[in-house]
Amino acid sequence: MPKTPLSETRYFVAVARLDADGVYHGTDEIPDDQVTDDHVLLPDGCDLPLGKYAWDRDKASFVPLANPQQRAESAPLALNALAWLLLAQWDAGTVLPPPCLEWLDFYIKTIDFGYAITPPLQRYITERGIK
Repeated sequence: MPKTPLSETRYFVAVARLDADGVYHGTDEIPDDQVTDDHVLLPDGCDLPLGKYAWDRDKASFVPLANPQQRAESAPLALNALAWLLLAQWDAGTVLPPPCLEWLDFYIKTIDFGYAITPPLQRYITERGIK
């Protein structure tokens, strides 16, 4: 995927969306200055089938999964869905219980979450003082 200009000096880059087991579930674009060692950068035109490959950190490459390990291509990542639901509720003014806020604070910092910063997410990060 070609770099998408964010400004004259910053770009969006393509990174793999992986579940907790490292299984590939698609591509996200994030600003180049938000890339960490936990992200897996993808080459232009990455055509890996969803749910069929996992990232092997030791080999620094994707490896095919055996058929019983393969995930459904369109299966949503449940924890990501929960995180976005909690964020939407928070952004709508719902008072969330402290354990929900603590979990969301933790989860949005993980590689499993791995999404670009949206305005509601930026507000949440700022208001909660997340680093």
